[in-house]
Amino acid sequence: MHYQSLTDQQCEASTLSDIVSCPGGTLIIGAVPVKNRICHYYRDASVRFQLGFNHFSQLVRIQIDMNPYHKLKLPLLDYEVDLGK
Repeated sequence: MHYQSLTDQQCEASTLSDIVSCPGGTLIIGAVPVKNRICHYYRDASVRFQLGFNHFSQLVRIQIDMNPYHKLKLPLLDYEVDLGK
């Protein structure tokens, strides 16, 4: 599991697009690999997480993200196929 710990100052100065807001204390961001073959192939290879702590070291925010299923669009037929569902 890969993770990174950011202080409040590093979080404010960060340009990462995954960070929605800074919690006022330490922010731990990381990714957990997906072992399920279907989810790994059709959705995402990893699940991203963020744990936000305030300045009292209390957990105040949890965010977990995974890409949605891929869609195959057929413009001539005006039809979409959800892959992997």
